[in-house]
Amino acid sequence: MILILVPNTRPDSAEYKQLMAHLAKFLGISTRIHTEAGVEQTLTEIYLIGNKQSVVR
Repeated sequence: MILILVPNTRPDSAEYKQLMAHLAKFLGISTRIHTEAGVEQTLTEIYLIGNKQSVVR
C-alpha cells in the first residue's frame, strides 16, 4: 500500500509525526519513505510493507 501525502509535507511537521506514530502501532507493518523533490513541490510517499489487513479494517 502506498500513501501519498499532500505536496510539501515536512517531516518535522506535527501532522507527519502524528501519522508516523499512528502507523507504528500496526503490528507486522513497516514503512519505507520515498521523497521526490521537483522544481515547484516535494512529494512524499510512504510505502506500507507487510500484512496490510490490519490497516484496511
